[in-house]
Order: sequence, then C-alpha cells, then structure tokens
Amino acid sequence: MWYWIDIMVGRWRFLWLACLFIIVWVTTVPGNVFVGHSHWFLVKWVPFQDFRLSFEYLSDLAGNVLLFVPLGFSQLRLDSRLGRSGIPGALAVAILLSLSVELFQVYSHGRAPSVTDVLCNGVGASLGALTARWETGPVTSSRPRHTRALGDSDSRTACKPDLAGDG
Repeated sequence: MWYWIDIMVGRWRFLWLACLFIIVWVTTVPGNVFVGHSHWFLVKWVPFQDFRLSFEYLSDLAGNVLLFVPLGFSQLRLDSRLGRSGIPGALAVAILLSLSVELFQVYSHGRAPSVTDVLCNGVGASLGALTARWETGPVTSSRPRHTRALGDSDSRTACKPDLAGDG
C-alpha cells in the first residue's frame, strides 16, 4: 500500500494530511452545533486557570498533547524531505491549526475554547517533531548542496578538487 501512496502523493504528505483531517474531525465534529453567533464569554483566556488534579482535566490535557504529536512528527519528516528546518515549522502549523479550531469552537455550542488547548497542542507538535528529529538525526536534504570551504572567498573554487595532493 505504501508503494502506491509514495507514488501518488508521498508517504509523509499523506500522513500529514491524515493528521490534519483527524485533528479537525476530532476537535470540531463530535458534540458540536455550529451557530451563527459567538460565545466569547466562554473563552478561557488565561492558560491553566481552571487547573485541578482530576482525571477528567488531566486526560483532557494529555489528549490535547497526544493528538498533535503525529502532526509534529509528520511535519518534520515532510519538511526534512524538502530541505527545510522542521521544528519551528511544526510548531507554527500546530499553533495555526489549533487557533483555527478554537476560533471555530467560539461559534459552536458544546465546546469551550481555551488558550490551554492551544499551548498543549503546540507542546504535542513540538514533542512529535523532536521525536522525529531524534529518530532521523539532523535535517538533511536529498538535493546536493554546494558550500564554500572555510576561508575560501570565491565560491567557484570551493567545489574544485585539490590538485596539489596536500590533503
């Protein structure tokens, strides 16, 4: 199956899109009734303002973190294939997605938007990206890069072989 996905869209892009779909579905569909008016009075602007050591609250925090771990992981893997730095990109994507979901929840019944959720989602994506970085090592591109040698002011001579044979 992965062979055909790699040919069509690429494995990491497919997993990244699947993560986006799952996150949007889990955070917007169950128990939501979208209405045409806002509920700004329900927004919890101060992070962890209602913190308590209850199973329900701690499982909500853990769920928010764990939901975004696969997104951060697949974002870093996708970015590394494109030759970009992934951890800031994964964090930015997670924060933007989380803010979008929380804004949607402002206009929904049955959901309470919270800054705590945005922070936990960012932590989850960062953990996923760090896990991918740990697993794969430093980000390297599959494209060749031409770099200048130390102390070489002319980039045209950096790629030339050492003809003198000094080392």
